[in-house]
Amino acid sequence: MRVAPLTTAGGLMFHDWGDGNFQAYNAQNWRVVWQFQTGVGGGIGGAAISYELDGEQYIALSVGPALCAF
Repeated sequence: MRVAPLTTAGGLMFHDWGDGNFQAYNAQNWRVVWQFQTGVGGGIGGAAISYELDGEQYIALSVGPALCAF
């Protein structure tokens, strides 16, 4: 399954490549600024979402049967 990337107002783009790597890029120059290996390949999961709680911004991603939040 292909899922569209999430872009934030702060200039970050988050994308799950389907090989288990969830990456954040600088949306201006496409440089990787952060990466997390989920351990789940094959593109199993849904689109990343952004939410705010108590003034902090979080990113959440459905990964197989789990939910990762950063």
